[in-house]
Amino acid sequence: MSAQKTFEARSLCEHENYMMTLHESPGNTDNRLLITFGPANSDFSTSGFATAVAKKLGIDSIYVAQRLGTYYQGLPLEDFLGVVAPLLPGRDVITYGGSLGAWCAFYYGGPINARIIAFSPLNPGHPDYKTNGFAVPLLDYAHGDLRSAAISTHCPILAIDPYRQGDVDFTEQFIAPAYQNVIRYEVPYAGHNILDRMRRAGTLKSFVTDALAGQVPEKIVIKEEGCPHWHFERARLFRWKKDNDAAEVEYRAALKAEFNRVTVTNLVSFLLQVRTDADLRAAIAEIGPAQVLSMLPARVADPLIKAGYLQPA
Repeated sequence: MSAQKTFEARSLCEHENYMMTLHESPGNTDNRLLITFGPANSDFSTSGFATAVAKKLGIDSIYVAQRLGTYYQGLPLEDFLGVVAPLLPGRDVITYGGSLGAWCAFYYGGPINARIIAFSPLNPGHPDYKTNGFAVPLLDYAHGDLRSAAISTHCPILAIDPYRQGDVDFTEQFIAPAYQNVIRYEVPYAGHNILDRMRRAGTLKSFVTDALAGQVPEKIVIKEEGCPHWHFERARLFRWKKDNDAAEVEYRAALKAEFNRVTVTNLVSFLLQVRTDADLRAAIAEIGPAQVLSMLPARVADPLIKAGYLQPA
């Protein structure tokens, strides 16, 4: 068994909107170079998404960080290329990310002919996606069409929930026109955060290890029946389809599988909107008024208190 590699961190650049840090092991014989990007809620940091994974696998990596709320709109493609170009010759370059980081894996990975690994790509900084629960972008949208720059010759690996319409729309509109050769994994009812679902299912490590090694991973398998996240995503879809009976069944199944704040909030909000007063009161009594109150955010709890469904603590 080879000795554990020691990685050293070296700053490549610092800017008011971004920073890049190289994590390398001196004399590393593994020619892979992994470039990763932080998610939408990330801020300046010298390490982040997949940095630890790269070290465990003995891979040199670059972590690209954004200023919180800029959604990488402050990192021009030419600036990125200027920083990383000297490090690329002779390397097997891979870009990897989830959500916003997945979009960046495509946007910045194409011009450096990287192998791209992306989970649920989405850019909340795009004008069409600003209202999807993300903070208002601090900068105007500046990323161009993928087809306006060089496209990677490698087949990207992309995982997506086919029932997450926003993710599907973004992929079809902004990625598919440039990359028709994508190796696509559909994971029904995994939600937007497929990485977390796979991590919980114990399948993420083997999938990513294979992908980083240049192999085509096996089909993604996650727990379904009895998994709170699976039932919650099904409830969300049925609610969107206005199938209220099916949505309630799935919300209750999700709550039975795991009692958590998100499911309680969504179930109560759902009952408040589409069920009778008696139904809502019965559900609150079943869960426990004190439990419900402790779980709900103020924006949901306050109207219920004013209407007499709950008593203030």
